[in-house]
Amino acid sequence: MRLDQKLKDFFSYHGKIIAVCILLAIVLTVFYKWDAIKQRYGNESLNSFFQKPQFVAQFYVNLKRSCSDPEEEKWNKENFDDYESPVFCTDAEKDGEANNLSYEVLADITSYDIGYSLDTIFWNNGKINTFEMCDVNTKKISFCKDDLGREWEVFLTDKQKKAVGY
Repeated sequence: MRLDQKLKDFFSYHGKIIAVCILLAIVLTVFYKWDAIKQRYGNESLNSFFQKPQFVAQFYVNLKRSCSDPEEEKWNKENFDDYESPVFCTDAEKDGEANNLSYEVLADITSYDIGYSLDTIFWNNGKINTFEMCDVNTKKISFCKDDLGREWEVFLTDKQKKAVGY
């Protein structure tokens, strides 16, 4: 039997097995290195299949806080010398009526392997507030306290700040 015939016989039988083994090795390598691939080539979109495992980006959050407690505002003004409420309470609130105000503001969001954390919010008037240990989600409302001790209902949107071109 000639050499070319032996090779042809070998690959006709073993070629399929070799091809399956090569394909299996490629698939296992991709699964094994999936986090490394996403970290390098992934995107910074929330809940994306190709989302990077860890990143910091700016997204919009919806904040809601009840301004119906004038005693809280009074306490804040008495205990914080530089206190200026970024929440614009209305006359109805000052009269004691329940008034829920809602805002959509830009925020720094840190993504971890298991979720998202709200770090800082940027008010339209230029002021900022920070949060510690504030885990947020795009599918449910979270409750967090800011650096002034006020509690907020926080809902993370998937709207990301648009990059400014040069």
